[in-house]
Amino acid sequence: MMVYLELSMAGLHFSNRRWRRGRLLVALLLGLSGIAAAQEPSLGDAPLSLGVAPSHSLVQLEGFYAPLAQYLGEVLGRSVRFGTSSSYDRFTTRLEHGDFDVVLLQSTDLRGGLGYTPLLRFANPPTLLIITRLDAALGSLADIRGKTLAVPPPQFESNAAALRRLRGLSIDPDVEVTVIQVAQHNACLQYVASGRAAACATTENDLRLIGVQEGVDYAVLDRSRGNAPLVFATGVRVTPAQRERLKQALLAWPTEAVRRGVTSNGDWLKLEDAASEVPRPGSSTREGAVPARTAQAEPR
Repeated sequence: MMVYLELSMAGLHFSNRRWRRGRLLVALLLGLSGIAAAQEPSLGDAPLSLGVAPSHSLVQLEGFYAPLAQYLGEVLGRSVRFGTSSSYDRFTTRLEHGDFDVVLLQSTDLRGGLGYTPLLRFANPPTLLIITRLDAALGSLADIRGKTLAVPPPQFESNAAALRRLRGLSIDPDVEVTVIQVAQHNACLQYVASGRAAACATTENDLRLIGVQEGVDYAVLDRSRGNAPLVFATGVRVTPAQRERLKQALLAWPTEAVRRGVTSNGDWLKLEDAASEVPRPGSSTREGAVPARTAQAEPR
């Protein structure tokens, strides 16, 4: 940054020395304040970015979160762009670089000192689901012994939660079950539909985003609570005033999402303060069917 300094030159005469000194002082102060302002991170007029972890295909994520980005932009009076990555490792790299101003991620991802401050979390307690085909010969999760279980990548909390659930039922995932890791939650369900896996681990909210493959009916083999919630957090460039406006906009999103046709029921999108968490015990009894007519993908 160029700082203008007015200096006397040899051979020049100024009759008002006080005026000259005052001008020099003002120039110095303005220059220093400009440097200080440049060092403060600020969004300025640049578009705000909404980052979402790559838990599903780009088409599924964009279909749901691009309308949210548009809505936030309308509330803030500025452009908001949706963004994600092709893998969780690349997404983490973008987090480390501070690429996102608002981000939706697992609460466990905030422990790495990435510079993001929690804002809101999903109000409904996180629910892990083990899904199987309705016509599968599995009556409970105990029947998974000797079978194949598809799970998301290890960066997702549902991966570890599924393994913990097996061990909690005295099932050794390293010995008694063939565990295969798939790229995303939607691929997990596809493995069950094709018969490559007897069951898959996902979450209740992820199932709403995934929907089910047409012509295939599923059943919830196991349901448990208590894994890490999803959290909206803000980056260092977001000011306190902008955080408050984002908070109020996100709290109103469940109703707005229904109005815009993003989802038919906004109850599962309700948010609350990110500091609260209410883990609940789980159950391991197979529930009724999850037919295609009641579990369609939420994005339209």
